[in-house]
Amino acid sequence: MLQNILDKINFKEKKIPILIAVLLFTFSSIVLLRANYSAATFPIGLIVILSIANISFKGKKDFLKDLFLFPIMFIEIEYCFQLLTLIDVVDEKGIIFLAVLRHENLIFKTIPLILGLYLLIRSLFGHRATAVIVPIPFALLTIIDFYTARFRGNEIIFSDFRSAGTALNVAGSYSFDPTMPLTLIVVPYILTLFCAFNIVKPSVHRRLRERIIYAAAAVLSLTLFVYIVNEHSQKYKFETWSYNGAIYNTFYVNFSMSLLKSIIITPAGYDISAIDNATNNVSASLPEEPANIIVVMNESYMDISLYHDQTGDIEDPDPYWDSLTENTIHGFAFSSVFGGNTANSEYEFLTGLSMADLPSGSVAFNQFIDEDLPCLPRFLDNLGYSTYALHPYERSSWHRDTIYPLMDFQNMLFVEEFDFDIDDIIRANVSDRCAYDNLLQRCDANDGLGFYFLITMQNHGGFINEFNGINFTPTVYVDAPDTEKLNNYLTLIHESDLALEHLIEELENRDERYVLLVFGDHQPEVDFLETDLGEGGVSWIIPYIIWTNFDMDPALTEELDHTTDYTSINYLSLDLLTVAGITPDPYYDLLYRIRDEVPCINTMGYRLSGESEFHSRDEAETNDMRRLYSYITYDVLFDEEDSAATSLG
Repeated sequence: MLQNILDKINFKEKKIPILIAVLLFTFSSIVLLRANYSAATFPIGLIVILSIANISFKGKKDFLKDLFLFPIMFIEIEYCFQLLTLIDVVDEKGIIFLAVLRHENLIFKTIPLILGLYLLIRSLFGHRATAVIVPIPFALLTIIDFYTARFRGNEIIFSDFRSAGTALNVAGSYSFDPTMPLTLIVVPYILTLFCAFNIVKPSVHRRLRERIIYAAAAVLSLTLFVYIVNEHSQKYKFETWSYNGAIYNTFYVNFSMSLLKSIIITPAGYDISAIDNATNNVSASLPEEPANIIVVMNESYMDISLYHDQTGDIEDPDPYWDSLTENTIHGFAFSSVFGGNTANSEYEFLTGLSMADLPSGSVAFNQFIDEDLPCLPRFLDNLGYSTYALHPYERSSWHRDTIYPLMDFQNMLFVEEFDFDIDDIIRANVSDRCAYDNLLQRCDANDGLGFYFLITMQNHGGFINEFNGINFTPTVYVDAPDTEKLNNYLTLIHESDLALEHLIEELENRDERYVLLVFGDHQPEVDFLETDLGEGGVSWIIPYIIWTNFDMDPALTEELDHTTDYTSINYLSLDLLTVAGITPDPYYDLLYRIRDEVPCINTMGYRLSGESEFHSRDEAETNDMRRLYSYITYDVLFDEEDSAATSLG
């Protein structure tokens, strides 16, 4: 029926369509020129020219219409639609976007997706109906992404549709400017329809064999796209931060990567009763003199001595850190991220779980957490602690404003709640010292026990000279070519070291008992340093300290020392609880026992007790406790039934 209606539309009278096309082009050109989107006018202009021309095909060569129509639709979807995703990112966006599409042949990687859907619809309908139907899912997805990125600061990924109901509930509180979607979605769509309806000879009625050929070609094309996205994922990471997906992968490729990363496979032999059988019936308790707990996850903090073979002997950028010995535990831990994706380190520390049991390249905060779960702030809240999360950046980054309440953080402070002025900014971010002062204010205002989780921003990546001069003068630590970023970074580490000294001096002067854990979330990505990101590679390693303002049991400094026998971020909460004298609940008791056999694990692999070599992450079934650990992750995040260890009561 749809095809018959569309075939009756006659475009022999050209005056009205030409007038509409010219008006649409004029409107879009004015908008695009004002928005510094001038390059986008050329493909729209090309579609305008084709939309007002009479295109006639002789005989029954129906596929000739496809050779004419598909390239137009490809320009419409691949260029015009995706251009909308970059509107808030860079200047001269049309030109920049062409460069993005050329990067790593990205323009060719989306062809099988668009072609596959095109052929699938063509197996059912003629070219006019195909022109109507095919762009719609791309248009809707792009428009949703455009507004989502504007409202929360990062683009949509597949798992966002799990919380679509919540998004619709809050959508009414936002204003929607339709100008750019009209210009880059609606106008190209209407003009492409003109092109399709301008073909003089309507579609012929095809035989079943021809329809099967179209459908088979569609399946092959879509299968090829899945293969291409999977291959792309092996070389480039799936992006969830800001507009990086559109910039580095293009939106459609990045969204498709998110779909692949969201596919969860039940661990082999998964049985929730295995967790129940391994769970001890224990009760958490506080010591006679409980302490406040402060955790600082310091952005991009690493120990440069790990690269001594590349830097040679240099001035120590963090001498205060290295000088701490009294009531202090030093150690090294494996992170599951490098150069970014901070939220995965948060996930590992706060839950005690590992990214090793989630799809490689995924982001737990953005993709897998949508309900309350067992974690450190909830555990401490149950013991009477007030729980605070502090981060001097936007509340929407990594979905923290929705994830933290699910973790039972009672108080959240983001950059708008921080007390700071221009003197507290280093380069472009709130300084560590300022962040610590805001932390101390919350400590002083809290009459009871407090758990404070602070994520700093001072050392965030982008260590180029562009930001230098804002309360920042770089020191030359490594005198060699291509060390600009490295020296800027090490200068920031020195600033962090001075801020840490300030924080500890303040805590030393307080009567209340404090346990302080400071660790890096991941190593930075800087020029000059050659990275090792293989299994057990040095580029995954971050330093940490646990310090107290009261006398620490000397036996603990030896027992919990991990300066040679490295641990991993997911286990740091266990050492923290041990130093604080807090006995575990069934969940943390089980994690303690897993750690005894699997003392180090990250996204690349794991090490078993008594061994020095790393096992691949794919070898989870080689050890009973390693297998049980994978069961716990699945239970916490994906199984609707809770085990005895993971039940929230």
